[in-house]
Amino acid sequence: LGIPKCEATPEENPMMIRAAFSVMGLGPMVGVSELNEKTKNFVYEYTGDSWTWLPQGQPSEHIIFDDNISEFYRTQNPNTLHIPSSHKYVIST
Repeated sequence: LGIPKCEATPEENPMMIRAAFSVMGLGPMVGVSELNEKTKNFVYEYTGDSWTWLPQGQPSEHIIFDDNISEFYRTQNPNTLHIPSSHKYVIST
């Protein structure tokens, strides 16, 4: 993008995310949480058919936390979203 890396404090980062999401029409109800073994229990194992970010008619996806990858990826047949276990934070709206 050609912009400098953000060097804000951990306290300023959620405020920056909330401001950016508000500009995009997704705020101010934005939360940030650490993703650890306890909070991973609150992540749905499957996405729903009515989730707004899924293309129309696409079946739900199985969400898997994977220790052996460093970047997320999707597979089809079965539809699966693989998320690296090394990811530390989650943003929710």
